Amino acid sequence: MVDPHVNTVIPSVRTPAFEHCLEGERRALERYASCEIPLPKIADPSDIASAVAFLASVDAAAITGVALPVDCGISAVLYQPRVD
Repeated sequence: MVDPHVNTVIPSVRTPAFEHCLEGERRALERYASCEIPLPKIADPSDIASAVAFLASVDAAAITGVALPVDCGISAVLYQPRVD
């Protein structure tokens, strides 16, 4: 019997639609990414695919019940309480 694993990937992805929405704003996005995002880039579809492949692999045999953000740290910056 196979043990069930229930995980999810929460993506932030650079897609053609994303690129279209940012036309003319590329420099502003690059400045934001270099200052605010822990990994200064926007996740590519291949980054998401790698996370899914990992969660589906035997290397993740002990992982279940995880919601894995693959967003280069955006959620870590946006959703953490600030201490002033």
